[in-house]
Amino acid sequence: MKEKDFILKFERDIDPDLRHIPMLVRMKLDLCGVRIELKSWQALSDADRALLIEQQADTRREVADYITSLQRLCGQYALHSMSAEGLNARKAWLTSRPVPPPVSAMLARVGSDLDWSALGTFERYVLTHLARGDAFEKFSSAVVEFGGD
Repeated sequence: MKEKDFILKFERDIDPDLRHIPMLVRMKLDLCGVRIELKSWQALSDADRALLIEQQADTRREVADYITSLQRLCGQYALHSMSAEGLNARKAWLTSRPVPPPVSAMLARVGSDLDWSALGTFERYVLTHLARGDAFEKFSSAVVEFGGD
């Protein structure tokens, strides 16, 4: 499956032109320990956004390459908004156990028995991110998209 297939349905519905940073790119930025501002994302060409969506960031080498791509783009567009952040407490999505309490609470609220341990890293990231923000409708949509009830 290509990375662009991981743009969530609710993201495509709300923002078909990807003017907002998709969850897939947010996850990659978190893996790299960096942030870019929304206005910087919006300054990028469609091709450069596609690059950041499709470029892998799973291994240490890929993370280093992703950071290099971000630095190149920030330089190319004269954007000085990339900041180092490092992984923090949000890394609960990197492991399959235990289910983070906010996710567990939202799953109960949605009435889903979705198996956290069967989910991939991206799916766990999305649910953790949405549970933190108490985005019930988006969380519900993601659960359905990930095979839950």
